Amino acid sequence: MKKFFFLMLAANISLLSFCQDITKQLKTIKEKHTAVGLTVNIINKGKLIYSFSDGLRDIERNLPLTENTSFRIASVSKMVTVTAIMQLYDQGLFKLNDDVSPFIGFELRNPAFPEIPVTFAMLMSHTSGLRDGTGYDSFLSASYRQKPYP
Repeated sequence: MKKFFFLMLAANISLLSFCQDITKQLKTIKEKHTAVGLTVNIINKGKLIYSFSDGLRDIERNLPLTENTSFRIASVSKMVTVTAIMQLYDQGLFKLNDDVSPFIGFELRNPAFPEIPVTFAMLMSHTSGLRDGTGYDSFLSASYRQKPYP
């Protein structure tokens, strides 16, 4: 039992040291780049294991950032999506040149080339020839005109 206790104590001290080190590094990054604010949340197996927030989410109203602040991440989501897709690829769940249609539940084709399946590789390299749907530009413009979340 003593060994287990000391192992858990060592693990907690190591985690605390890691958190202090990463917090220091994040503060340095924020200051170096004169960022208005910076938030980092690390989630492991569905649980928040580390959170850092420093700065403002709304300069005009002097509102601070928190771990619950929402951001308009726009195209950053592409990197997150590709990372997740490649993790599934590494597990052997599909090949990059597979047709995506069976995976999304409906047939996806470029209207100009309906005989050519749209593949994961095409989507990730932006070579499928698919375009944004109508109304997307006006939705995006309206989104940018909105005041930040309270």
